[in-house]
Amino acid sequence: NTLCILKKYQTEHLTAINQLHTSMHNIRMSDIGLAGIKDMCAITYQFCTIRNISPKFVQRVNDKMKRHHHHQKDEDGSSGKSNMIQVGNFANVDFSLNQGDLLGNVFEIVIRDVQRIAFRFHQKEANA
Repeated sequence: NTLCILKKYQTEHLTAINQLHTSMHNIRMSDIGLAGIKDMCAITYQFCTIRNISPKFVQRVNDKMKRHHHHQKDEDGSSGKSNMIQVGNFANVDFSLNQGDLLGNVFEIVIRDVQRIAFRFHQKEANA
């Protein structure tokens, strides 16, 4: 079995599993193990196992997915990152992940393009 880290960019959970499954051709959807479900509207990283597949094979598939995605365009014609997945940090393991194996989550929240606004606070007189 191969353990790797699955990176999803604005990609729904089942869509990511289907992309991996389609890219590998010779595996079943049930051969892909994830411990939990991550948000779609985010960049997320999670551990993933792929049953009975070598790390070298998964690396080759990942390279192929990157090349394929590089040539694709988003719906608006831009070469953005929508529906993008990548796998990396490969290791051979003797287990498979399953739903419910997740022990916790770690979040890093990034807020971009924040603008300061002027705000005046008028305090009422206590005796008014």
